[in-house]
Amino acid sequence: MWIGDKIYFASDRTNTVNLYVYNTNNKSVKQLTRYTDYDVKWPSAGSDAIVFEHAGEINILDVKTEKVTPVSIQIKSDMLNTRPALRHVEGIISNYALSPSGVRAVFEARGEIFTVPASKGETRNLTNTPGIREQRPVWSPDGKYIAYYSDKSGEMEIYIRAQDGTGEETRLTTDGNVYRFGLLWSPDSRAILYTDASMHLWMVTIADKKPVLVDRSTIGQVPL
Repeated sequence: MWIGDKIYFASDRTNTVNLYVYNTNNKSVKQLTRYTDYDVKWPSAGSDAIVFEHAGEINILDVKTEKVTPVSIQIKSDMLNTRPALRHVEGIISNYALSPSGVRAVFEARGEIFTVPASKGETRNLTNTPGIREQRPVWSPDGKYIAYYSDKSGEMEIYIRAQDGTGEETRLTTDGNVYRFGLLWSPDSRAILYTDASMHLWMVTIADKKPVLVDRSTIGQVPL
């Protein structure tokens, strides 16, 4: 890059690519940048400055002062992918379960919990919480509740709510510090079994919401 009576160039003579200048008058070479971590890339000269990339940032070298200044870049986006939108989810169902009567079924799709009639009736979005993921729904044997996992708190905890969507959800666990698997209702619909990645088998009752350690394994995952 020729600016005035000086020639600017990139060289890896110090094992890291830096910018140098060659003075055509006195035949001297001077090192301008002294990076030791990442190479100077794509230098391009203007009339009084050189722009280049280093460590993922854009910088400008003023050829008069020989000082390097980072360029502050802000990209204003329309954020199209984050705008609210309607989505068809029938093609991305992850988990499902039948109601005890077989009249309805519960599905997980795109982080929401839906119940759908077998023949006639309405589809219900039980959770309707964009930005929160609910998953692995299971219908209680008495047909009253649906249990599922939710990361609403920042951890994967167990919640239940009325199968018809009325009322508020009830949180059963508050100790989600490890990944959990499976949800299995007791026959009387009063308790739920689940396992975790620490190879523990737990039971939590609907009444007291206090997980009780049932068993653990030291050689493999505790199956449900």
